[in-house]
Amino acid sequence: MAIDGYSFTAPFAWLQNNTTDVMLLGREIVFDKFNIEFRQAEEEIIFTWREGSQ
Repeated sequence: MAIDGYSFTAPFAWLQNNTTDVMLLGREIVFDKFNIEFRQAEEEIIFTWREGSQ
């Protein structure tokens, strides 16, 4: 997968039903490689690459 130009391998799950399609990112990898900021009011999630992540 790639986020903001950084490519890496991570597990994920896919949920599909009659009302929604949702992809769940692999927390164990994504949360280790990025600082993640949740801006509720703006409905944004910001991923910032952690320096030194391989």
